[in-house]
Amino acid sequence: MHVYRELVRMHREEGLSFSNCVTFNLDEYHPMQPWALQSYRRFMNEHLFDHVDLPPGAIHVPDGSIPLSDVPAHCQEYERQIEEAGGIDLQILGLGRTGHIGFNERGSSRSSTTRLISLDRVTRIDAASDFFGEHNVPRRAITMGVATILKARRILLMAFGENKATVVREAVEGPVTPHVAASYLQQHSDATVLLDYAAAAGLTRVGCPWVLGPIRWEATQVKKAACWLSQKLKKPLLKLTDDDFNEHSLQDLLAEQGPAYDICLSVFYQLQHAITGWPGGKPAGAKPGDQVAVPLKLTAGGAAGSSGSAGEEVGDIKAHRQGSPSPPSRQHSGGDGGMLGSPGKHPLAAAAPNRHGGGGAHGGGTATSPGGRGLVQLRRQFTDHEDSVSIALAAQRAPGAPPPPPPVFPKRILVLSPHPDDDVISMGGTLIRLLDQGHEVHVAYMTSGNIAVWDEDCLRFADFAVQFGQAMGLPDVTHTSEVARQMQDSLERKQPGEVDSQQVLATKALIRRCEARSALRTCGGDLSRAHFLEMPFYKTGKVVKDPLGPVDIALLVDLFERIRPHQIYAAGDLSDPHGTHRTCLQAVFQSLGVVRSRGWYADSGTAVLLYRGAWQEWEPWEADLAVPLGPAEMQLKVDAIFKHQSQKDRALFPGADPREFWQRALDRNRATAALYDRLGLQEFEAMELFVIYDPARPSHIYKAPEPDRRHEKVALKAGELLSGAGAAGVGGAGALRSP
Repeated sequence: MHVYRELVRMHREEGLSFSNCVTFNLDEYHPMQPWALQSYRRFMNEHLFDHVDLPPGAIHVPDGSIPLSDVPAHCQEYERQIEEAGGIDLQILGLGRTGHIGFNERGSSRSSTTRLISLDRVTRIDAASDFFGEHNVPRRAITMGVATILKARRILLMAFGENKATVVREAVEGPVTPHVAASYLQQHSDATVLLDYAAAAGLTRVGCPWVLGPIRWEATQVKKAACWLSQKLKKPLLKLTDDDFNEHSLQDLLAEQGPAYDICLSVFYQLQHAITGWPGGKPAGAKPGDQVAVPLKLTAGGAAGSSGSAGEEVGDIKAHRQGSPSPPSRQHSGGDGGMLGSPGKHPLAAAAPNRHGGGGAHGGGTATSPGGRGLVQLRRQFTDHEDSVSIALAAQRAPGAPPPPPPVFPKRILVLSPHPDDDVISMGGTLIRLLDQGHEVHVAYMTSGNIAVWDEDCLRFADFAVQFGQAMGLPDVTHTSEVARQMQDSLERKQPGEVDSQQVLATKALIRRCEARSALRTCGGDLSRAHFLEMPFYKTGKVVKDPLGPVDIALLVDLFERIRPHQIYAAGDLSDPHGTHRTCLQAVFQSLGVVRSRGWYADSGTAVLLYRGAWQEWEPWEADLAVPLGPAEMQLKVDAIFKHQSQKDRALFPGADPREFWQRALDRNRATAALYDRLGLQEFEAMELFVIYDPARPSHIYKAPEPDRRHEKVALKAGELLSGAGAAGVGGAGALRSP
């Protein structure tokens, strides 16, 4: 779609003309009316054809509305029209997760031409969001065949995002096979694959470029190579040998920086120093056993350390629950990675009252000081430095740059959540930590997430509003009943994928807002610090969103100005299949570009940390901050995710993963901890990872090896993998013929 936007811009601003072009679209669902919301004909009209000077008679799209019996003849005629136009000069392709180009699913023959095909279930799942449910997705489509595509004189294949990395690797580096139709492009004389770094991450040149030839051994690549070798051989870092390096294409690294033990010990320390139970930093100079004062806000009638009910204590600082086991320290030869403190205690056990109003780590309460500050005892620490984030930023600071401001504790923290549940799904454990440790935590929900609510949930809550009004004797219940009736009528008339009425959209947004507030309250957050931005780009009522606009950026800039955070947490993953995470990340980057030059940004030493979404996690070698979590914290995180009941059991847009969101989060966090364990570091119950974003070096977050770049262009010519300049843009699929 971004390709079409750019073509329209070039037509309007640079005079690009399409008057001599003939177009042939790759495919269309069957059955599908051309005016239907999900029709490719309608999509092309709305995003390209209606905005350029393309003659109507030059537009060709397979007709999904014809009877099934007429499809074979229609396909033959489509092939004839392509030949009559002189063949296709430029074929633009997307890439499906099954490896399909067009709708040539697994098993498609190289000699196949335009035909009717049954859609793979994975393809239908991926399209479910456009149709508001898999059951609404057609089971068949008309598509150009592989042979038709390969006849094009030039082919461009585009793939973007982490969810395409696996199939990109299969198409580019795997064998030519009917199982992956895109692999046939290896046999084309002029095929180019355009990827962003996320989609290219599975390629050898990106994942382990040292096996292809010499690379520049920067610190990130050394760390990546050591972790790769450890996982490949299933050996802890500190057990890798010189022979292991020599036998797995790491001879150059060994020659430059060896022996192997020194390399691995350095990597071990780097990974270990990123692990901290204090994501916001800990009080300067504090040591295990110290008691430090932090702001403590109490409700009327409550007292810190009292044995009252859970409702009596809602302070900004809450101690972790007692009894959570702490992972034992692990000693390695040559390492000093053991953790301080006695075994068996929770790493953040504290003497301040816990969130349920009970006593502290020693069973008794802890009184507040006259200044309204609570005492928190530092029982254990995961690292021996003051602030993991500050140290990581210092390591990235350019030579000659001014020194950073001194660490601040407690901090103003801003968590940016693209959807109303991303905060707890992706970094719920860290959010709990930040709140428990006394930081001023704000959470900004960037979009309403209202299109991801089932219609039945909307009706259920509307009925509740009516019943509640009647039960409480509230005035004007008649008006509430009328609104509920109008909503029901609207939903009963709605076709699959049709945009909801404003009443329905507002109700669905309210459902998700209340769920987000409940989840934040479960984590111990202050609801006065929950911000619902309702960014305009999202307000289409459809899966396809508008481009970012000035108001979107202004909302974020204003939020930054009001809070002036010391830390910003943002969703840094690019695998959200609906694109909302990607768009929100672009908005964050643009807004940071506006405020970077303002004095408060530098004075606050603002750090931007990126977390991943529900699909994937950062790799240990990528992470600048690794936050270990105990069983109790993971349970509380799951409890918070459960508050998003509209996404529970069966989410409207679950993606390709059949697990529920809480299961994905739990499995991912535990798998990350297990990976650190296999690398030979401390064993934890679970972990959440973060990468520090440096606005001055945006490619830093991708850690791309030299000479690769964040936006990599990979060309396939006669089966040979080549590298060239970068390219940007995401588009649909189609073909152009210039007479």
